[in-house]
This record gives sequence, structure tokens and C-alpha cells, in this order.
Amino acid sequence: MYILNYLFYKYYWFQVKIGNKDNAVFNTILMITSIISLYIVTLFMIFIFFIITNIKIKIQPFYGVITGGGILFLLIYNFSYKRKYKKIIMNEKYKNKSNFIAIMLPFLGFLLFNSIWILKMFQNR
Repeated sequence: MYILNYLFYKYYWFQVKIGNKDNAVFNTILMITSIISLYIVTLFMIFIFFIITNIKIKIQPFYGVITGGGILFLLIYNFSYKRKYKKIIMNEKYKNKSNFIAIMLPFLGFLLFNSIWILKMFQNR
């Protein structure tokens, strides 16, 4: 939970700095949801492409919508329950922390996602 609170704090203040103060809470939750979904899709691709290669699996796009919606619902519930997001925003322990993790986490997810499908493309050549 520490990493979620840290990400929420950093992304919230990023939203405020760029001028989205009125909907910063929801945009922050959407950013965290997209990062988590990217990592889930990447792990799923690794599992399907490289671990169980001989099994034919039919994947419906609706499963991704359900997964993303479930993550969004859980994060909204987590941060909205007893107005936890206000406690996180006012917490000063995240202020002095570096932005490195908040910057590198989405970048690393994007890099892993693209490297997996490129490796699979080279494997199928």
C-alpha cells in the first residue's frame, strides 16, 4: 500500500501543477489504473507467449475491460473510503521523496510491454 500512496501523492501534485486541480483525484486514480493494467497485460503476455506456448487460448477483449474496470473500482474504493486521499495529500512524508519511482514505473512498464511483443515477433520469424 505504501507504493500506491506514494504514487497517488506524486501524481496528484503533478495534476495540480499542470492545472487539473478540479479533477486531480480521479485523473490520478486513472493514471495508477493504467500503470497497473499495463503491468498485468505484460505479465499475461509473458505467460502466454513464452511459458505456455503450445496451448491455444482464445482471449476475449471483454476480459481486459473487466480487469481494468475491477482495478479502477478497487482503487476508487481504496482512496475514497473515509476520504483516505485527503490524508495522503496532506501527508508530508512523501514530499521529500524522490520522483524517480513515479517516473520510472510507467516507463519501465511501457518498455517491458514493447520488448515482449518485439521478442515474440523475432521468435516467430
